[in-house]
Amino acid sequence: MSLGAISGNGFYCKNPPVAGIVRSMPRANRYFIPGKCYHLTHRCHDREFLLRFACDRNHCRRVIWKSLKRFPVDVLGYCVTSNHTHFLVYIELNMVRAGVVTHPEQWPWCSYAEWMNQRQRYGIVNKPAGLEILGQAALSHFQSNYRQSIEEMIAQDRCRRES
Repeated sequence: MSLGAISGNGFYCKNPPVAGIVRSMPRANRYFIPGKCYHLTHRCHDREFLLRFACDRNHCRRVIWKSLKRFPVDVLGYCVTSNHTHFLVYIELNMVRAGVVTHPEQWPWCSYAEWMNQRQRYGIVNKPAGLEILGQAALSHFQSNYRQSIEEMIAQDRCRRES
């Protein structure tokens, strides 16, 4: 898996590849504008569980981490699940919505631990870029607000999927 394999607001495009157009089959061309945020998703073929085991999700995260050294993007948030990935803000609640965990800190394959400085190795999130885009000066201030927002959404049961 490479960033080129991901189609579809969660990463920040500094300089878009190939004249700002990303060709993705079978969908239409994607146009990336420098300095804008995008939400990317990637689902495994036939919704198969290709990332079923922790070692597979860990490998996926390492591949993404390595790919970020080659491509001019900043990831602001992500979640790697058993059969799909997301790159966007508040995606940390994906596995809470699915009922797999009760809090995003319990799912090690999302960006919550990185934003809270609980994970240092193979960091994917560019926190300085995220803070700048979000208009936040201090990481500690963002962490406090973000933790409170996540906990309020969970307490108020606002992270359930709408039917």
